[in-house]
Amino acid sequence: MAAILSIMRKASAVVSSLSPGYGSAEARQCTQAKSQALVVSQITRKGLSEKSIGGLLCLEFPYLKRGSQRGYNPPMTKRVAAVTGANRGIGFAASRLLAQNGFHVVLTSRSVQNGKAACLKLEEEGLDVSYIHLDVTDEFLIKQWKEKLEKGYGRCDVLVNNAGIMLDHHGPGVLKISSEIIEKTLRTNTLAPLHLVQAVIPLMKKHHYGRIVNVSSGLGQLTDMGNNWTAYRISKTALNAVTRILSAELQGTNVLVNSMCPGWVRTDMGGPNAERSPEQGADTILWLATLPDNGPSGGFFRDRAPIPW
Repeated sequence: MAAILSIMRKASAVVSSLSPGYGSAEARQCTQAKSQALVVSQITRKGLSEKSIGGLLCLEFPYLKRGSQRGYNPPMTKRVAAVTGANRGIGFAASRLLAQNGFHVVLTSRSVQNGKAACLKLEEEGLDVSYIHLDVTDEFLIKQWKEKLEKGYGRCDVLVNNAGIMLDHHGPGVLKISSEIIEKTLRTNTLAPLHLVQAVIPLMKKHHYGRIVNVSSGLGQLTDMGNNWTAYRISKTALNAVTRILSAELQGTNVLVNSMCPGWVRTDMGGPNAERSPEQGADTILWLATLPDNGPSGGFFRDRAPIPW
């Protein structure tokens, strides 16, 4: 209990010391009350350590972790990687790999509960991570996400567009599929990555550095196109086109844009019989995220090697 009270006092002291630039007195009092309520709500959870409770506070109020007097630190010198759909599967594995290789990783997910749980798990492994809620199809949340990256970290060096859906896994073929399924799939798998890139490119150009990894699929390859999974195939082929167009547009900026196929991976989408682990699927993401300045752009890769479009 003494440890809990210590955390509560820290939350209270930090929030009380925030300058007026952070917000009104009422807003600061509200944040203080919320932080204390968050602690109280967790103390009955079995086996939750002081470190875990402190981590929960830091997820909710990042300035408690980073020690700022205005709610945000000066811009990070450490490279920052943002990963969408990071609460599970390939996105979670990519987040872990990136953090293990020296990045501060900002996890995002549609589910706040699952996203914060994933972030807390990586924090307990001693990794440098944080969490921002993001539904990639919500343009208002994209705007908020971009503002939080800019104010909280001052940079976004790597963007991993991993979030994706497959709505026609066992659905009708191309002759019977509905426009609704195709449009919904395109919004998540193709348009969302484009909107996210549009949001962060100014931050990347500001630092003359950027690596964008679009998680595509072999199902989108024109050279090996088949039937079934119509909406998913179309969305990934279109995502590859977005990769090529962005790469051409960003020539000379040191922002490299590439697509990758993780292979058949054991995830909720890939199923339990898939041949690869999430970590194996995420390896090429790490490679593309850490390309040197003279690295490739506008390519399609699997297992760190180019594959046909």
